[in-house]
Amino acid sequence: MNALRLNHGFALSLFSLRTGLDPTSIMPIIDRLCALELLECRNEQVHCTALGQRYLNDVVAHFLP
Repeated sequence: MNALRLNHGFALSLFSLRTGLDPTSIMPIIDRLCALELLECRNEQVHCTALGQRYLNDVVAHFLP
């Protein structure tokens, strides 16, 4: 999830390659953060919005158990 700290974020396909997890496992979190306008998901690419970058630690914390 540290890839969210990058301007271009991460591709969902790379998520599964690097973690071995199905991207659908994090989609509820991504959808919730998109609804809060903290993340944006376009063409399988997930990145923080300007607002999300301001609250980046909180955004990343949503993905922690």
